[in-house]
Amino acid sequence: MGSETHGIMGKEVKEEQNRLKGCTGTADCESGRQTQSIQGQEQQPTNHSLSPKRDGSFCANDAINGHPLKGERKLKAEPELPTAPRGHQQLQKFTVSADKTLSWLKDNVSMATQVCSIANLEGLEAAKRRQHALEREILNNRARIEVVKREGHGLVRAQHPGSAKIEEFLSQLEALWEELRRRHQRNAAFLQASEKLGFRIVKVL
Repeated sequence: MGSETHGIMGKEVKEEQNRLKGCTGTADCESGRQTQSIQGQEQQPTNHSLSPKRDGSFCANDAINGHPLKGERKLKAEPELPTAPRGHQQLQKFTVSADKTLSWLKDNVSMATQVCSIANLEGLEAAKRRQHALEREILNNRARIEVVKREGHGLVRAQHPGSAKIEEFLSQLEALWEELRRRHQRNAAFLQASEKLGFRIVKVL
């Protein structure tokens, strides 16, 4: 009876020891798995630092290694537009000024030719008002005309490629300018003579 009890107790003790030993082994295994998992997580950023993510973007290491970040665009150099030659710009500027000046001269030459007819149709005072308006126009634009002439002659002396066109403008400008001044002087003499004649007629009457 005593030996059987001792045998049963010994068997139970042995099973308990085996069970504890098995638990210890299992815990060690799980501890080892956790350690490997932690080490794997620590190494993961290093292993995938240059790999793109599933959404196509890159991590911070990509930018450091020269890879562009998502949304970042490389600036492309815009092609330079061809610039017009300096000579062409000078000719264009002179042509614009000359056209405006020629248009002004033609208008005022036409006005000057009407002074005498206005004196006959509307009277001496109306003709004098037109003459005074014409004189103001001449005085206000005389400096501009001289500037255009000086610029044109300067381009011709510099042998500008468009010298032929410039000389044509200058020829028209100078002819109209002289015509305007001549008509203005003639109108002034006519009005003065008409005024004296009218004064004499009134005095005689």
